[in-house]
Amino acid sequence: MSMMKRAAVLAAIFLSGSLAAFADTRSDPPFANPLLDDVVEMTRADIPDTTILAFLRVRRARLEADVTAEDLIALRRAGVHAEIVEYIA
Repeated sequence: MSMMKRAAVLAAIFLSGSLAAFADTRSDPPFANPLLDDVVEMTRADIPDTTILAFLRVRRARLEADVTAEDLIALRRAGVHAEIVEYIA
């Protein structure tokens, strides 16, 4: 294989690996409280609100940390329904 072809193949492999790494990252930064990340993931997976609320009720003590206005806004922007955001607030 010529030097030019090897360089092209290596560049293609490197570029595809780089693109895959960037594609796997979330557009939203994770929340300080991992439970909020779980809520977003469950919402994106179309888990019913009643199930998400039950999940949060069992873990209420872990929600006692300060939840900021930014957290609530980010939850809504991520598609979390108002009833769930209201419970978290």
